[in-house]
Amino acid sequence: MDICKQDAERLDAACTRLGIAVTTRWYEGENHAFTLLRWRDRYEFLKRVVSVEPPLTR
Repeated sequence: MDICKQDAERLDAACTRLGIAVTTRWYEGENHAFTLLRWRDRYEFLKRVVSVEPPLTR
């Protein structure tokens, strides 16, 4: 159970209404914010939004 899911859904909706780029994903069986450890996904988002390249690429 993700105790923050409803808050995250509201934040996603508010950002979308304000025209702020947001990507929200839910992964069955995972705890809230486990994806913060998946830095490559974050760089993919940043590359789309602000043209940032990761410091290390393989």
